[in-house]
Amino acid sequence: MPIDNSDGDWMPEIQRNMPKNKSLVVTTSLYANNINQNMLSMFIKNKFYQCEAKYIEIDRQKLTEKEFDFLVGRGNVESCSLREVQILKDDGQSLLIEEIMAKMPKLTDFSSFFINVTNESLEKLQQLSFQNKLLNCQFQGVHNDTVTAQAFCDFIVKNYTPLSTFALCFARGVTTHLFIINLRISMQQLVNNQWKTAESKPKIIISPDESPVPLI
Repeated sequence: MPIDNSDGDWMPEIQRNMPKNKSLVVTTSLYANNINQNMLSMFIKNKFYQCEAKYIEIDRQKLTEKEFDFLVGRGNVESCSLREVQILKDDGQSLLIEEIMAKMPKLTDFSSFFINVTNESLEKLQQLSFQNKLLNCQFQGVHNDTVTAQAFCDFIVKNYTPLSTFALCFARGVTTHLFIINLRISMQQLVNNQWKTAESKPKIIISPDESPVPLI
């Protein structure tokens, strides 16, 4: 179910055709993008009765943890993309990346944009038991330069297939050129030790900005 109104025009004709009560059931996919960051929250409160979506893409929205649980809580989500999405706990703190991914045990495809990733996050993600291997996992807009190659590699080893893609892309201006070079060198050494043939290696991306460039 698309809820796309990225130019900010509310599209009154859609409002007129919407049900007056909470009767909408999202069965397969959900796409939400709106200049009004509370738009999806409003739909959850006033229009959605149930969400069984397998594919979720959300841009520029603010949700409570309970609202996010409503979207993913049935455990069906296989693909999730969150771009500039803030998910708030009851105490006002943002939900961490590991807390977000833990709510979707069937994930095979995950992308986050401007949700921070740390070594601690990666260590906690390693402790999760996803039901499937991750075919695509991209952390973009990471806004700290403390993530190590070892932590990222350990996370990959736990969740990869030879066809997988993993990306660690930093927010523009967060890292130095030297940091990226050293991180890539360290990652390449770990990769060479872990995978002996090109056919067995996943695709790994490390980038100083949101324009990912393959490492291997």
